[in-house]
Amino acid sequence: MRLGTVVAHLILGLGAASQAMAAETRAYAVSWFHVAAYVQEDDCPQGVNPVAKPLYQRILKDLGYTPDEIQTILEGNLGEGGKDKNGRNSRDIGTYRGKLDGQPVDVYVHPYTVPDPKIHLAQGRYANGFDLDGKVGPDKRPSIDPDTQETGVDNHLRQVMGCSHQFHTKLPDRPGYPANEWDLSRDDMPAWVMSVTGEDLNKDGDVTITFDRALEPVRRDANGAVMPDVTYRIDPDARSHSSVPGKIVKGRLTSAAPFHFAMTADSGVIPDFEMNQAQVRFDLQPDKSLKGYLGGYQPWISIYFMFANLSAGAENSLSTDMPGLYYALKRMADYDPDPHTGENRAISGTYRMEMVPAFLLPRDGVQNAVARR
Repeated sequence: MRLGTVVAHLILGLGAASQAMAAETRAYAVSWFHVAAYVQEDDCPQGVNPVAKPLYQRILKDLGYTPDEIQTILEGNLGEGGKDKNGRNSRDIGTYRGKLDGQPVDVYVHPYTVPDPKIHLAQGRYANGFDLDGKVGPDKRPSIDPDTQETGVDNHLRQVMGCSHQFHTKLPDRPGYPANEWDLSRDDMPAWVMSVTGEDLNKDGDVTITFDRALEPVRRDANGAVMPDVTYRIDPDARSHSSVPGKIVKGRLTSAAPFHFAMTADSGVIPDFEMNQAQVRFDLQPDKSLKGYLGGYQPWISIYFMFANLSAGAENSLSTDMPGLYYALKRMADYDPDPHTGENRAISGTYRMEMVPAFLLPRDGVQNAVARR
């Protein structure tokens, strides 16, 4: 009887151990995240939006300055104290070009106080992303994803941003201003992390994809790139947690259903990143990293804030008329109509994401993610 009891306990113990070992988890830290741009020869039939100097030449002309005055302002040769005839320095001239109730106002805070300059929008046939609504009709562009050949792709954000010089780049190149913005923020911003859990991640099958924020920033190597195989503690704050069923097929990881993606980001750039009806697609790379896309519907006003909160500095570096960006985002929004006005409050968009292998720990220090190998 003693032997039978021991065997029974041994069998139960082995059964529990086998169940605990059934699930495998791999973890990753996000090394790159920004608007996905897909450049084509015919995507900007009206031309790329003007860079900073011709942009401000047009703005100053609209404000009533003469050609000589425009040249003086742009060359920084204003009179004593650096002021123009209206008593403004060169920065304030562009900033306070809006008018509200007859008074000059900050145009980056009140972009609707100037006429829509109608920035050029991308018109190309291809766009990275997903068919978010399952519809293809006369009011929807027949966009095609260049990787999957999926039709009916919803990515209006790409149309808004695609004819800006800073986003008119081809992979593997990264857009200059966004790359600099991301590079400056990630040393202070807590890392974004993802884990994938399934029975055997070396085989095709169902998995669970989970996004979280870490308690510490990413760690970089000697070249400035995000270092792989670093351990991060998961922030338990629910505002930066989302999970979705997924699947792995031939080295490609995809979400199996639309989900709500939420992440607390850098308060100086975009405080809260949120997407509805989100989908993801990542491809496993030879070095065990992941590259792919996150797509969904994002409140367009938060996208505007991401750029406009840096005011003239962003307008100059990005070479994009900020009120023009505001009007374009509002015009191209295609989701979440306001119940009172009927205007859409969210815009479809796709973001490029790249990740390196990592280890994840909950806040109490107990390991919940194993090595990638």
